[in-house]
Amino acid sequence: MTEPVTTPSGAEIFLSQAVRDACEKLSHNIRIGVGLQLVIGDDGSGKTTLFNQLAQRFSTDNNTVVLLLNNPQFRDLQQFLVTVAAVFKTIKTPSDFDDSLLQSAFNSFFYKLCLQEKKTVLLLIDNGQNLPDFCLNALNSFYDHHMDCRSLLQVVICCEPSLVRKINANDSLNSRVAFAAVLKPLGFKDTRKFILFHLERTTADHSFPPALFSIPAQWAIYHMTQGHPKEIIELYHFIVLTLAIENRKKVGWFMTLRCAKQLIPPRAKKLQIIQASSLASLVVLILLLGLWSVQTKTLSVPQPEYLPEVTTPQRIPPPEQQPLESVKVPQKILSPAILTEGQVEVAAPAENSAAFPVQPEDKAASVQVPVLESATVTPAIKESRQVMLGDTFLGMIQQVYGPDYVNTQYIDQVIAANPHLRDFDNLKVGDKVFFPVLVQEAAKPFLAATASKSQPAPGVVSQPQPDDSADSIGKRVEPPEYLGDIITASGETFGDMVRRIYGPWSFNPENVKTVMAANPDLKSPELLSVGYKVRFPTIPVALTSKAEEVWWARITTFDNIQSAYRFLRKYSKASSPLLIIPSRDNSGQILMNILLEEYFVDKKSAQKAIHALSDEISAQAQALHGLSPATFYYQLTPND
Repeated sequence: MTEPVTTPSGAEIFLSQAVRDACEKLSHNIRIGVGLQLVIGDDGSGKTTLFNQLAQRFSTDNNTVVLLLNNPQFRDLQQFLVTVAAVFKTIKTPSDFDDSLLQSAFNSFFYKLCLQEKKTVLLLIDNGQNLPDFCLNALNSFYDHHMDCRSLLQVVICCEPSLVRKINANDSLNSRVAFAAVLKPLGFKDTRKFILFHLERTTADHSFPPALFSIPAQWAIYHMTQGHPKEIIELYHFIVLTLAIENRKKVGWFMTLRCAKQLIPPRAKKLQIIQASSLASLVVLILLLGLWSVQTKTLSVPQPEYLPEVTTPQRIPPPEQQPLESVKVPQKILSPAILTEGQVEVAAPAENSAAFPVQPEDKAASVQVPVLESATVTPAIKESRQVMLGDTFLGMIQQVYGPDYVNTQYIDQVIAANPHLRDFDNLKVGDKVFFPVLVQEAAKPFLAATASKSQPAPGVVSQPQPDDSADSIGKRVEPPEYLGDIITASGETFGDMVRRIYGPWSFNPENVKTVMAANPDLKSPELLSVGYKVRFPTIPVALTSKAEEVWWARITTFDNIQSAYRFLRKYSKASSPLLIIPSRDNSGQILMNILLEEYFVDKKSAQKAIHALSDEISAQAQALHGLSPATFYYQLTPND
């Protein structure tokens, strides 16, 4: 490594992007003859570097005479004019000439010589802020002498901003300024290049300069010097000398700060304050992140007293050899508030479990339907919130998940995760509501549980077998009192719900009155709001009197009204009119059958209608011959 403070030669001067751009623009203007130009910048911003670049560039031009004024301090106008005229001829002026006569003589003399010599004079003035006012007025007077003078005398004044105020005060002179280049301090990118440039010049091999300055050290130099090249080179030299004295191999942040304290104490102190503030902010941020992490872990696991439990009862079918005479409903049933609609597809709803009227016990032995021990499933909790003043249950769901999640499937999942809440329509301030990770489950059709000994023909499904006991022959199936509860979704009306449950033509005053009677809290159908739970009583769907003889297209079967209703919500507009026809299997289970409203005279027509449906709807669809009143619950249409 060579001497650390060696200054590069004139041919090896760093030119920032701003200096290169200004040099090109000024050179172009000089060649086309614009007249007076200014280069404005603070001390150490690169004005002298630009001054020297212009002098070197035009000194080899045979058609241009270059006059350099490094420090223009003239005692009077005569000295200034004689200095400018000396580029052509050394002259002596009479002592009795006043300034006006002298200026007029100079204008004529200088103009004629420029034309005779066919030369353009380039007057380069550095430190132009020291230029007296009479010198500026002399230049302005020469430009007034003839219109060609603007192209014959090219003036570039490198100055500090103080000269600009003088020129702005003189309107005539201000109008002569054709171009002004402002040299701003270096940016961080140019500062790094500036440091690297000097490192390359201080090493024997310019191709591989030593990586002495770390990125934090370079940023500290840029911040301390505010990008001024003169201050950068001074601080750079001082740091390199300190590095050599202390026999170190790398310049870091703290070493740069220590050197800057001696050269630029005010800025170094300011940087220390910024450093201390940054460290304090970092410590506070780390503490906040730690607290947030602990709080997130605490909220992700609900407290034991609020852990929701979902139980799934499993039924054991009665012995096949014994006729089913009566069914006793187990006393242990699940609370409806704990089950979501997706979970009801696996566990039968409480109201459906007691759907059939319990017959009085007689001497005949009855078959008990045991219930196995239930399995506990704990849903994952996304977050929990406390009810604030003005919060509503549905409003909180919308805040946590978004407006697209205010529907029955997701509402029931949130209800299932909060068994400690009793009235979701009237939450109290301070109540804690858990919001689970929502699961979107596809509807799983529940086919008849009873398997026939002989397999049915392809495309034909055998209907659930009726009770074969002597007492049940010729009897119609006994309906449940209620089909179940449905929670109103966004954009759904009371009429929409009635038509989906009881058929497209079921919305009449009689049926509306029956449904309203089952929901005493609902004062008017028009007052139905999103999230309201509507209980639907059993109202038989009117079918043709030939229901036992014709063919039907059964789309799918569910074991609860909620799943069947969700299916209609999704596909009622994408297919022909659909019906929900309840039925009962041999074990007493209530099934919800989704059928096409249209019936058919033969199997082929039914299968053709099934094939016309989309694959998503017809995946479980099969042709069904006749609806037995001993298994299906409906009423016959009069005068059919």
